[in-house]
Amino acid sequence: MLRTDGRWQKASTSARGRDCVQVRVDSRGVGIEVGDTKMSQALPFSFTHDEWRAFLDAVKAGEFDLAPSGCRPGH
Repeated sequence: MLRTDGRWQKASTSARGRDCVQVRVDSRGVGIEVGDTKMSQALPFSFTHDEWRAFLDAVKAGEFDLAPSGCRPGH
């Protein structure tokens, strides 16, 4: 569950002081923003709630799992 106070969140398994991806509900409360801690001056990527949900569903379904070592996707 994402916070609704506009503060960035990162995974609880992220080591302190390490680079990581972070997420937050946008300032209007209508979308999700994704940023990178090592690029804090860059604008975050923005997604609708439906897009974010579709992404999370795809991750859970394994759609972004890496191919086994030595295999090339599509071959």
